[in-house]
Amino acid sequence: MSGTKIVPEKINKPIHLLGAWLAGLFTVNGGFLVAATNMERGSFESIALIVAAIINVPLFLFSVFLLQTKFRPELQEDHYYSTYLSQKTNEEVKVLKSDAQLAEIFQKLNELENKMAPADSEIGGDLLPDLAFGVNKNFGDYERIKSELANLGVITCTSFGSDETPEQRAVAIDRRLSRQALREVLSVAGKLGFHRWGYFDNEMEETNEDVLLGAYGNHEFEII
Repeated sequence: MSGTKIVPEKINKPIHLLGAWLAGLFTVNGGFLVAATNMERGSFESIALIVAAIINVPLFLFSVFLLQTKFRPELQEDHYYSTYLSQKTNEEVKVLKSDAQLAEIFQKLNELENKMAPADSEIGGDLLPDLAFGVNKNFGDYERIKSELANLGVITCTSFGSDETPEQRAVAIDRRLSRQALREVLSVAGKLGFHRWGYFDNEMEETNEDVLLGAYGNHEFEII
């Protein structure tokens, strides 16, 4: 365990905490087992240290599982987490100019990919059942929106939102959706009383939804 060393100043991203936890687990368990071997065999103290080392492993694995599922968005880099917060919780965030420029480049690349996608990807019938929708829980017609989506065949629907109702009825749509799917979503959103829309990236934000009905923030396009 002498080669295990944690350098605090190098832990500058949330995901680095997992590596630090793993190194900490090896260090603590190694210390417990070394101390146990130096004690009298069968003594209460040595048994307690061995049991503690054993219990530490499933506790660590459970903690990692919890971080990778329930708290996965919090493990993203600052820019992606800030975008996630602004779309789903209406919290004010500040993004570095360099991060914003990088995000703009990614956005333009994704838009080019969509334009170059094969035409047959836009051919087909009703695409809504294949999409995952998120609905802001603060809307007064929240239940009506869910009911309308269910009538349209949508089978995947989640709730999101902070304690505040969005200032405008806006829709955030994953930029990887085909133009046909985009048209279907905007048609439904218009009938449900939404007025504006914009893109987001569910892979970068590590969310499961393809469409957020009631997204926070400012959205550049108007639903017509």
